[in-house]
Amino acid sequence: MKLNVPAIGQRDSRWNTVILGYNTDPKYNLGNYGCLVTCLSMLVGKTPPEVNQILKDNGGFTQGSGNFIWSKSIVLGLAQHYSSPRYEGPVTDAAIQKAKDFLTQGYPVVCEVDFNPATYGEEQHYVLLTGFEGDKFFINDPWMGQELTLDTYGGFKRAVLQFRVYDKKFTEGELPVDVYTELDKCTTDRNSHWDSLLAIKNKLKLDGEFNLTVLLADLDKLMSMEQSVIEKDRKLTELTQTATELQGQIVTLKEENKALQGQVEAQKKDVELLQTSNTNQLSKILSLAEEIQDLKIQIKEPSLSGWKLILKGIGKVIFRK
Repeated sequence: MKLNVPAIGQRDSRWNTVILGYNTDPKYNLGNYGCLVTCLSMLVGKTPPEVNQILKDNGGFTQGSGNFIWSKSIVLGLAQHYSSPRYEGPVTDAAIQKAKDFLTQGYPVVCEVDFNPATYGEEQHYVLLTGFEGDKFFINDPWMGQELTLDTYGGFKRAVLQFRVYDKKFTEGELPVDVYTELDKCTTDRNSHWDSLLAIKNKLKLDGEFNLTVLLADLDKLMSMEQSVIEKDRKLTELTQTATELQGQIVTLKEENKALQGQVEAQKKDVELLQTSNTNQLSKILSLAEEIQDLKIQIKEPSLSGWKLILKGIGKVIFRK
Protein backbone atom coordinates (compact mmCIF):
# COMPACT_ATOMS: atom_id res chain seq x y z
CA MET A 1 0.00 0.00 0.00
CA LYS A 2 1.07 3.56 -0.64
CA LEU A 3 -0.44 6.86 0.45
CA ASN A 4 -0.91 9.65 -2.05
CA VAL A 5 1.48 12.24 -0.58
CA PRO A 6 3.14 14.57 -3.13
CA ALA A 7 6.93 14.69 -2.74
CA ILE A 8 8.56 18.10 -2.23
CA GLY A 9 12.29 18.85 -2.44
CA GLN A 10 14.17 21.02 0.04
CA ARG A 11 16.74 21.91 -2.64
CA ASP A 12 14.17 23.28 -5.06
CA SER A 13 15.71 26.41 -6.65
CA ARG A 14 12.65 28.44 -5.66
CA TRP A 15 13.47 28.25 -1.95
CA ASN A 16 16.77 26.41 -1.36
CA THR A 17 18.53 29.63 -0.26
CA VAL A 18 15.85 30.67 2.28
CA ILE A 19 17.48 30.79 5.74
CA LEU A 20 16.12 28.14 8.11
CA GLY A 21 14.46 29.35 11.31
CA TYR A 22 16.23 32.05 13.31
CA ASN A 23 19.67 31.38 11.83
CA THR A 24 21.65 34.33 10.45
CA ASP A 25 24.40 32.44 8.61
CA PRO A 26 23.28 31.90 4.96
CA LYS A 27 24.72 28.38 4.91
CA TYR A 28 21.94 27.28 7.30
CA ASN A 29 19.29 27.38 4.60
CA LEU A 30 16.43 25.12 3.55
CA GLY A 31 18.52 23.53 0.80
CA ASN A 32 21.16 22.32 3.25
CA TYR A 33 19.21 21.81 6.49
CA GLY A 34 15.50 22.02 5.70
CA CYS A 35 14.63 18.30 5.53
CA LEU A 36 12.29 18.31 8.56
CA VAL A 37 10.55 21.54 7.54
CA THR A 38 10.06 20.05 4.07
CA CYS A 39 8.57 16.84 5.52
CA LEU A 40 6.14 18.98 7.52
CA SER A 41 5.30 20.94 4.37
CA MET A 42 4.32 17.66 2.66
CA LEU A 43 1.95 16.95 5.56
CA VAL A 44 0.25 20.34 5.65
CA GLY A 45 0.30 21.11 1.92
CA LYS A 46 2.31 24.30 2.08
CA THR A 47 5.68 25.12 0.57
CA PRO A 48 8.78 24.82 2.79
CA PRO A 49 9.30 28.61 3.01
CA GLU A 50 5.66 29.03 4.08
CA VAL A 51 6.06 26.45 6.85
CA ASN A 52 9.39 28.01 7.84
CA GLN A 53 7.78 31.45 8.17
CA ILE A 54 4.77 30.18 10.16
CA LEU A 55 7.12 28.54 12.64
CA LYS A 56 9.29 31.66 12.86
CA ASP A 57 6.21 33.81 13.53
CA ASN A 58 5.09 31.47 16.32
CA GLY A 59 8.32 30.62 18.15
CA GLY A 60 8.67 27.30 16.39
CA PHE A 61 12.48 27.15 16.61
CA THR A 62 14.92 27.41 19.49
CA GLN A 63 16.47 30.84 19.86
CA GLY A 64 19.07 31.73 17.24
CA SER A 65 18.79 28.37 15.42
CA GLY A 66 16.68 26.24 13.09
CA ASN A 67 16.07 23.46 15.62
CA PHE A 68 12.35 22.65 15.52
CA ILE A 69 10.36 22.70 18.77
CA TRP A 70 8.16 19.63 18.42
CA SER A 71 5.33 20.96 20.54
CA LYS A 72 4.94 23.85 18.07
CA SER A 73 3.53 21.51 15.40
CA ILE A 74 0.15 22.75 16.62
CA VAL A 75 0.68 26.10 14.84
CA LEU A 76 0.78 24.15 11.58
CA GLY A 77 -2.52 22.47 12.38
CA LEU A 78 -0.83 19.20 13.32
CA ALA A 79 -1.50 17.24 16.49
CA GLN A 80 1.02 14.56 17.40
CA HIS A 81 -0.48 11.05 17.63
CA TYR A 82 2.64 9.15 18.53
CA SER A 83 6.36 9.58 19.20
CA SER A 84 8.58 6.50 19.34
CA PRO A 85 11.50 6.09 21.72
CA ARG A 86 14.93 6.82 20.33
CA TYR A 87 16.55 3.64 19.03
CA GLU A 88 20.23 3.23 19.82
CA GLY A 89 20.33 -0.17 18.11
CA PRO A 90 18.19 -1.98 15.54
CA VAL A 91 14.51 -1.03 15.57
CA THR A 92 12.30 -3.72 17.12
CA ASP A 93 9.85 -5.76 15.07
CA ALA A 94 7.03 -4.42 17.25
CA ALA A 95 7.99 -0.83 16.39
CA ILE A 96 8.13 -1.64 12.68
CA GLN A 97 4.65 -3.17 12.91
CA LYS A 98 3.37 -0.05 14.66
CA ALA A 99 4.66 2.11 11.81
CA LYS A 100 2.89 -0.21 9.33
CA ASP A 101 -0.33 0.07 11.32
CA PHE A 102 -0.23 3.88 11.16
CA LEU A 103 0.43 3.79 7.42
CA THR A 104 -2.46 1.36 6.89
CA GLN A 105 -4.74 3.79 8.72
CA GLY A 106 -3.66 6.59 6.34
CA TYR A 107 -1.09 8.37 8.50
CA PRO A 108 2.35 9.15 6.98
CA VAL A 109 5.29 8.67 9.35
CA VAL A 110 8.03 11.27 9.91
CA CYS A 111 11.31 9.38 10.38
CA GLU A 112 14.69 10.57 11.57
CA VAL A 113 17.42 8.58 9.81
CA ASP A 114 21.18 8.58 9.43
CA PHE A 115 21.86 10.38 6.13
CA ASN A 116 24.99 8.30 5.49
CA PRO A 117 24.89 5.00 7.42
CA ALA A 118 28.24 4.01 5.87
CA THR A 119 30.11 6.57 7.98
CA TYR A 120 30.75 6.68 11.72
CA GLY A 121 28.36 8.80 13.76
CA GLU A 122 24.93 10.15 12.93
CA GLU A 123 24.24 12.58 10.09
CA GLN A 124 20.72 13.71 10.93
CA HIS A 125 18.14 13.60 8.16
CA TYR A 126 14.34 13.34 7.98
CA VAL A 127 12.18 11.48 5.48
CA LEU A 128 8.44 10.83 5.23
CA LEU A 129 7.20 7.23 5.10
CA THR A 130 4.26 6.93 2.71
CA GLY A 131 3.67 3.17 2.45
CA PHE A 132 5.10 -0.33 2.49
CA GLU A 133 5.14 -3.64 0.66
CA GLY A 134 6.29 -6.49 2.87
CA ASP A 135 9.45 -5.24 4.57
CA LYS A 136 10.05 -2.55 1.95
CA PHE A 137 9.02 0.98 2.98
CA PHE A 138 8.28 3.77 0.53
CA ILE A 139 9.48 7.27 1.38
CA ASN A 140 9.30 10.81 0.12
CA ASP A 141 12.90 12.01 0.46
CA PRO A 142 13.06 15.82 0.74
CA TRP A 143 16.75 15.91 -0.23
CA MET A 144 15.82 15.92 -3.92
CA GLY A 145 12.03 15.65 -3.69
CA GLN A 146 12.09 12.02 -4.84
CA GLU A 147 9.96 8.97 -4.11
CA LEU A 148 12.41 6.27 -2.96
CA THR A 149 12.50 3.35 -0.54
CA LEU A 150 13.96 3.30 2.94
CA ASP A 151 16.52 0.79 1.64
CA THR A 152 18.36 3.87 0.36
CA TYR A 153 19.41 4.47 3.97
CA GLY A 154 19.79 0.83 4.99
CA GLY A 155 16.21 -0.27 5.70
CA PHE A 156 13.85 0.44 8.61
CA LYS A 157 15.58 -1.74 11.20
CA ARG A 158 18.99 -0.16 10.64
CA ALA A 159 18.26 3.35 9.39
CA VAL A 160 15.46 4.71 11.61
CA LEU A 161 16.52 6.47 14.81
CA GLN A 162 13.07 7.74 15.82
CA PHE A 163 9.66 8.28 14.20
CA ARG A 164 6.59 10.43 14.82
CA VAL A 165 3.02 10.37 13.59
CA TYR A 166 0.61 13.29 13.29
CA ASP A 167 -3.15 13.45 12.78
CA LYS A 168 -2.95 14.25 9.06
CA LYS A 169 -4.55 11.45 7.02
CA PHE A 170 -4.10 10.74 3.32
CA THR A 171 -5.88 8.47 0.88
CA GLU A 172 -4.23 5.41 -0.58
CA GLY A 173 -3.35 5.01 -4.26
CA GLU A 174 -2.54 7.20 -7.22
CA LEU A 175 -4.43 10.26 -8.46
CA PRO A 176 -7.53 9.37 -10.52
CA VAL A 177 -7.08 9.33 -14.30
CA ASP A 178 -9.48 12.24 -14.80
CA VAL A 179 -7.39 14.30 -12.37
CA TYR A 180 -4.32 13.71 -14.56
CA THR A 181 -6.39 14.88 -17.52
CA GLU A 182 -7.17 18.12 -15.69
CA LEU A 183 -3.50 18.53 -14.82
CA ASP A 184 -2.54 18.11 -18.48
CA LYS A 185 -4.89 20.98 -19.32
CA CYS A 186 -3.17 23.15 -16.73
CA THR A 187 0.32 22.74 -18.12
CA THR A 188 -0.35 25.20 -20.95
CA ASP A 189 -0.97 28.23 -18.77
CA ARG A 190 -0.81 28.04 -14.98
CA ASN A 191 -2.81 31.18 -14.27
CA SER A 192 -5.62 30.55 -16.73
CA HIS A 193 -6.52 27.12 -15.30
CA TRP A 194 -7.30 27.90 -11.68
CA ASP A 195 -10.81 26.49 -12.20
CA SER A 196 -9.26 23.18 -13.28
CA LEU A 197 -7.25 23.04 -10.07
CA LEU A 198 -10.38 23.74 -8.06
CA ALA A 199 -12.09 20.89 -9.92
CA ILE A 200 -9.24 18.59 -8.97
CA LYS A 201 -9.61 19.62 -5.33
CA ASN A 202 -13.32 18.86 -5.39
CA LYS A 203 -12.83 15.47 -7.07
CA LEU A 204 -10.35 14.43 -4.42
CA LYS A 205 -12.61 15.83 -1.66
CA LEU A 206 -9.72 17.57 0.06
CA ASP A 207 -9.95 20.17 2.79
CA GLY A 208 -8.32 23.58 2.91
CA GLU A 209 -5.55 24.82 0.66
CA PHE A 210 -3.41 21.69 0.85
CA ASN A 211 -3.67 20.15 -2.58
CA LEU A 212 -4.02 23.43 -4.42
CA THR A 213 -0.70 24.60 -3.03
CA VAL A 214 1.05 21.33 -3.79
CA LEU A 215 -0.51 21.00 -7.22
CA LEU A 216 0.56 24.53 -8.13
CA ALA A 217 4.12 23.77 -7.02
CA ASP A 218 4.13 20.53 -9.02
CA LEU A 219 2.52 22.31 -11.96
CA ASP A 220 5.31 24.88 -12.01
CA LYS A 221 7.82 22.01 -12.06
CA LEU A 222 6.00 20.32 -14.94
CA MET A 223 5.91 23.54 -16.96
CA SER A 224 9.58 24.16 -16.27
CA MET A 225 10.42 20.58 -17.29
CA GLU A 226 8.35 20.94 -20.46
CA GLN A 227 10.24 24.10 -21.44
CA SER A 228 13.49 22.32 -20.67
CA VAL A 229 12.50 19.41 -22.95
CA ILE A 230 11.53 21.82 -25.75
CA GLU A 231 14.88 23.60 -25.42
CA LYS A 232 16.77 20.31 -25.44
CA ASP A 233 14.85 19.18 -28.53
CA ARG A 234 15.80 22.43 -30.26
CA LYS A 235 19.46 21.95 -29.37
CA LEU A 236 19.29 18.32 -30.52
CA THR A 237 17.89 19.45 -33.88
CA GLU A 238 20.70 22.01 -34.23
CA LEU A 239 23.30 19.39 -33.34
CA THR A 240 21.79 16.94 -35.84
CA GLN A 241 21.95 19.56 -38.59
CA THR A 242 25.53 20.40 -37.66
CA ALA A 243 26.43 16.71 -37.65
CA THR A 244 24.88 16.32 -41.13
CA GLU A 245 26.86 19.30 -42.43
CA LEU A 246 30.06 17.94 -40.92
CA GLN A 247 29.38 14.53 -42.47
CA GLY A 248 29.04 16.22 -45.87
CA GLN A 249 32.32 18.05 -45.33
CA ILE A 250 33.99 14.77 -44.38
CA VAL A 251 32.80 13.15 -47.63
CA THR A 252 34.11 16.13 -49.63
CA LEU A 253 37.47 16.01 -47.84
CA LYS A 254 37.73 12.28 -48.51
CA GLU A 255 37.15 12.87 -52.23
CA GLU A 256 39.71 15.68 -52.28
CA ASN A 257 42.18 13.47 -50.43
CA LYS A 258 41.64 10.69 -52.99
CA ALA A 259 42.32 13.15 -55.85
CA LEU A 260 45.48 14.37 -54.09
CA GLN A 261 46.66 10.80 -53.66
CA GLY A 262 46.24 10.30 -57.43
CA GLN A 263 48.32 13.43 -58.07
CA VAL A 264 50.99 12.19 -55.68
CA GLU A 265 51.17 8.83 -57.49
CA ALA A 266 51.54 10.60 -60.86
CA GLN A 267 54.29 12.83 -59.43
CA LYS A 268 56.06 9.74 -58.07
CA LYS A 269 56.11 8.27 -61.60
CA ASP A 270 57.49 11.54 -63.00
CA VAL A 271 60.21 11.50 -60.36
CA GLU A 272 61.09 7.92 -61.24
CA LEU A 273 61.38 8.86 -64.93
CA LEU A 274 63.61 11.82 -64.06
CA GLN A 275 65.78 9.60 -61.91
CA THR A 276 66.15 7.10 -64.79
CA SER A 277 67.01 9.92 -67.23
CA ASN A 278 69.53 11.38 -64.78
CA THR A 279 71.11 7.94 -64.37
CA ASN A 280 71.53 7.59 -68.17
CA GLN A 281 72.99 11.08 -68.46
CA LEU A 282 75.39 10.38 -65.63
CA SER A 283 76.49 7.17 -67.34
CA LYS A 284 77.22 9.10 -70.57
CA ILE A 285 79.16 11.75 -68.65
CA LEU A 286 81.28 9.09 -66.94
CA SER A 287 81.96 7.39 -70.30
CA LEU A 288 82.99 10.71 -71.85
CA ALA A 289 85.24 11.45 -68.89
CA GLU A 290 87.00 8.12 -69.43
CA GLU A 291 87.57 8.87 -73.12
CA ILE A 292 88.95 12.31 -72.27
CA GLN A 293 91.29 10.67 -69.82
CA ASP A 294 92.45 8.26 -72.53
CA LEU A 295 93.15 11.22 -74.81
CA LYS A 296 95.21 12.89 -72.16
CA ILE A 297 97.31 9.76 -71.83
CA GLN A 298 97.75 9.40 -75.58
CA ILE A 299 98.80 13.06 -75.94
CA LYS A 300 101.75 12.27 -73.74
CA GLU A 301 102.82 9.29 -75.95
CA PRO A 302 105.99 10.20 -78.12
CA SER A 303 105.18 7.90 -81.05
CA LEU A 304 102.42 10.14 -82.28
CA SER A 305 102.77 13.68 -83.46
CA GLY A 306 100.63 16.36 -81.93
CA TRP A 307 98.41 16.82 -84.96
CA LYS A 308 97.68 13.12 -85.21
CA LEU A 309 96.68 12.95 -81.63
CA ILE A 310 94.40 15.96 -81.99
CA LEU A 311 92.75 14.49 -85.09
CA LYS A 312 92.41 11.18 -83.37
CA GLY A 313 90.75 12.78 -80.42
CA ILE A 314 88.42 14.87 -82.58
CA GLY A 315 87.45 11.78 -84.51
CA LYS A 316 86.56 9.92 -81.33
CA VAL A 317 84.42 12.78 -80.19
CA ILE A 318 82.64 13.13 -83.53
CA PHE A 319 82.14 9.49 -84.22
CA ARG A 320 81.70 8.35 -80.58
CA LYS A 321 78.10 7.46 -81.11
